[in-house]
Amino acid sequence: MDPTCKSFESLKEAGNQIFRETFRDDSLSPAVYEHRMCKALQYYNKADNLARNAQEKSSILKNMATTKFRIGERLYTRKFQHQQPALANLQSTLQLEKELKFYLEGSLEDFVEAAEIGKPVQNADWISKLTESQQECAFLLWDFFLKSLKKEKLSVLFRQLHKLCWNLTGLTRSKFFLKLGHLTFEKAIEHQDNGRFTESLELLRDNYLNIEEAKKDKYQIIEEAIELQESNFLHLSIGESTLARQKGDELWRGITMDQENIQMELVWDAVDCYVQSIVLSRDIKSLESEAMAHSHLGRLYELLRFNDKSHDHYKLTVDLVVAMQPKNFNDHSWHKQALAGLHKFQEQWKEKGEKERVRAPIVEKLKDVLSKIKRASAKSTETLIDFIYANHPPKNGQQKSADGNLKTQLKMALLHYHPDKQNMETHGLKWMVLAEEITLLLTFHYTGFK
Repeated sequence: MDPTCKSFESLKEAGNQIFRETFRDDSLSPAVYEHRMCKALQYYNKADNLARNAQEKSSILKNMATTKFRIGERLYTRKFQHQQPALANLQSTLQLEKELKFYLEGSLEDFVEAAEIGKPVQNADWISKLTESQQECAFLLWDFFLKSLKKEKLSVLFRQLHKLCWNLTGLTRSKFFLKLGHLTFEKAIEHQDNGRFTESLELLRDNYLNIEEAKKDKYQIIEEAIELQESNFLHLSIGESTLARQKGDELWRGITMDQENIQMELVWDAVDCYVQSIVLSRDIKSLESEAMAHSHLGRLYELLRFNDKSHDHYKLTVDLVVAMQPKNFNDHSWHKQALAGLHKFQEQWKEKGEKERVRAPIVEKLKDVLSKIKRASAKSTETLIDFIYANHPPKNGQQKSADGNLKTQLKMALLHYHPDKQNMETHGLKWMVLAEEITLLLTFHYTGFK
């Protein structure tokens, strides 16, 4: 280092001279370019130690940041824009990436500190140019992470990008959080398109932090941030609705594997999933998603022989399909299921009169019994459950659930009293009718938990 350079000004100027000569010389090899720029940094670091006020401190930090950025820029070109030598080994490649990251992150750190120190003492033009340089450095570091981490897990990439965004300040931070928000949204949609809804939902939920940080800029990017927020919410609801329906379908497959011994616990869990899917679909006005969930719920109620409920959901499916015209769903299995179910019920209702004639005298005989059960039902769910187990216990000796959760008790009661679980030959038609009436009341109370 030149021994004549002893003041802040002389050290700074010596660094500037080396910087200008090196930056303008395109003939320099990467190694020589880096070596000379590092020499300029030595002068700047010495000057930094002699800075007497905020103006000098911010000025030399800006020069240091710019020098580190130019080194990183040249390393970036060498790494990604020029073909690497065929014999370049993994170790040298990793070393190049390590140096590149070191200089770009160091540059960004110095730009941020220069802005914080210089804001009260530097003019608007100086601050504006510094901000532009800071953004240029941040963009290059962003691209470096995208390219160097493309084979890593998405979480590794996003961790680095989050760190980058938090290290920025002011409008630049908001802009980059918006950029991160768009990237996160893009990856989430890719997951949805590939059927990976759990991963998609995780990204969409995490994305609200990015969007909220972007919205802190109230002037330039607020509208774009709000638009992204609305899209994020829409696809989050779509994903949650689809995932709920898929969980219901998974439970359905488990239920139908053994229709002779239906597990009612699974049945009501599936009902919960389909109802959740319907509610979420309505929130975002997704008629197709809602129609699918209604059809699947109708299918489930049809299996349980809750024909009125099944009919209602099949009817809603068809009504929604009509509302979506001219879009055609004739080849969709859920639409075919709803149409077939409605036709089946129309045929069954023709025979319903005969069944009612058989049940009518039994219902009349049970009039007082049913009246007491209905009075217990009108008081509360807990009163109904206590009453039927005390006065009309299940024929197979099952006991009321000891679980303190009322919803769990209802599920167990539905399992014990459901008509499909009764043996009419053993216990008679009177018990079958009573079990049907009790099941209707239990179902009514259970729907109140939705």
